[in-house]
Amino acid sequence: MFYGRNSGATLSKRAHQIDRGYRAMKVLEQTDVLVPTVHCFCRDAHVIRTPFYMMEFLDGRIFEEDWLPDITPEERGLMLVTPFLAMSKSREAVAMLTGIMMTRWRDAVRAWGNCIP
Repeated sequence: MFYGRNSGATLSKRAHQIDRGYRAMKVLEQTDVLVPTVHCFCRDAHVIRTPFYMMEFLDGRIFEEDWLPDITPEERGLMLVTPFLAMSKSREAVAMLTGIMMTRWRDAVRAWGNCIP
């Protein structure tokens, strides 16, 4: 088991909504896109000081540095293309995730509209 959570940094409430990541993976579980199985979501920030979700652990590479110094140009290209290939596997997944992303876009537009002087 593994858990997903916010970074713990002081961010705006909308900076990283961990529940959105949980919902997206729950949707993708119903498609042929490979994602870890997510088991539960906990909104109670008192448990580990932030909302989190539990998911299965998958074998793979773990990148410690965000600038990816040990990645070849070929691997970088695959890293950029692979998410799109995965999404193209299932029109259903694209439709489901588009709904989640459109909700986020509408929220961003509303927030931006509130900032106009």
